[in-house]
Amino acid sequence: MHDSLAWQSQRYIRVKHDLYIMSLQGTISTEGSIRKLLYKEWASFSKLFKFQPLDTVRDYYGVKIALYFAWLGFYTSLLLPPSIMGLLVFLYGLASRGNDIPR
Repeated sequence: MHDSLAWQSQRYIRVKHDLYIMSLQGTISTEGSIRKLLYKEWASFSKLFKFQPLDTVRDYYGVKIALYFAWLGFYTSLLLPPSIMGLLVFLYGLASRGNDIPR
């Protein structure tokens, strides 16, 4: 019986938390909602080179999705130097293709 009571209280806390989060989510037009904040601070090309609002993403989507976006941002930043090097090598190849003599 003790396990059943503990399970019910944990479920009650989860349901109350989910209802609270859903009340904050709102729509894009709801002033003060997490969704509107994410739309203004995250889903905009003007914010492309800014840091991601990972705390707000965590509050809206959950920990797993926020961790995914954190990893994606980190991985993208790690791929930036090799992509610049590859672009330079490609441009050098285009510039020097006139000097290439096939054998």
